[in-house]
Amino acid sequence: MRNESKIVKAHKLGVIGQEALTARLIEIEGVNSESVQYFREFAEGPEPAVIEIAFGVRQVPTDPATDAMDDDAEYDSTDGRNLRYGLNFSPTIKCPFTFVPYELQRLMVESTDPICMVIHAASAHIQFSDRGKAAVSGGEKDEQ
Repeated sequence: MRNESKIVKAHKLGVIGQEALTARLIEIEGVNSESVQYFREFAEGPEPAVIEIAFGVRQVPTDPATDAMDDDAEYDSTDGRNLRYGLNFSPTIKCPFTFVPYELQRLMVESTDPICMVIHAASAHIQFSDRGKAAVSGGEKDEQ
């Protein structure tokens, strides 16, 4: 069957799109609309794929009385980063992409930074590195 079938083009897999991701970041996460950046990449070949990344900075309320935070101030978890992931138009429970923690560290993004990021990947064939489908494998089938 493989020899007789045509390779699917990556753009046929579908995308969520810049408008939809930007609207959700603004509506749900309170991201500043001017800070949103969107990136989309198509990978053609025998296993086509598309990845979308939307990134934005959350608006932090500014109150002159609380701007000078002291060391005893209590941390509000809603001020930290919020990362969302999806595979084939379904949300994932945790980050399936092994590169994300390393890239965030390389870019010096702290867990307390008020950023929001969405990463979505669509592919006709996703290889997972574990039986629980919690992490995506990066290439050839992993040896067990």
